[in-house]
Amino acid sequence: NTLQFGRQTLLQTNFYQPLDVAQRFFIRPSINYERNLQSIYLGDERVARYYLSNMYGELAFGANAGSRAQFITGLRSGRLKTDRDTGSTSLPDNLEEDETVVFLNATYDTRNNIGLPTRGSLVFVEYAHSDSFLGGDQDYDLLEGVVTKAFPWRGDSLNLIAGGAGTL
Repeated sequence: NTLQFGRQTLLQTNFYQPLDVAQRFFIRPSINYERNLQSIYLGDERVARYYLSNMYGELAFGANAGSRAQFITGLRSGRLKTDRDTGSTSLPDNLEEDETVVFLNATYDTRNNIGLPTRGSLVFVEYAHSDSFLGGDQDYDLLEGVVTKAFPWRGDSLNLIAGGAGTL
């Protein structure tokens, strides 16, 4: 469960249910709500602020490959909503869209601590496909990923992070 309030509000719960004694396979249903305040700029000038809300449910099936790697596929369905907070009345006031996504992701994690690792790496890659035949309002393919590497440094921890995403 996750509960966060502030500029970004996040409410999230999921249930991890192993399907075998060795926990090689599992099912993970979840429900999520997120609301962010985002500024829209034209050049260097802020022209509007919008609240972006995202509420969705997810049903994921996964496989653990030892204690370091995990592969997950599933279906995510929900609603995206924008509400104008400030800005010209000629800008859209609020928009709503349904989104349904089929996703596949892989994680490889050798970090010694999730919160503040001093050594190890994390590699995460996800492919997502949304199409109107799934009930969503948008058609797209998205690939995103992140790589982190943690090093002990002068009695502290140095974490290098690289990430990116793009539509296909």
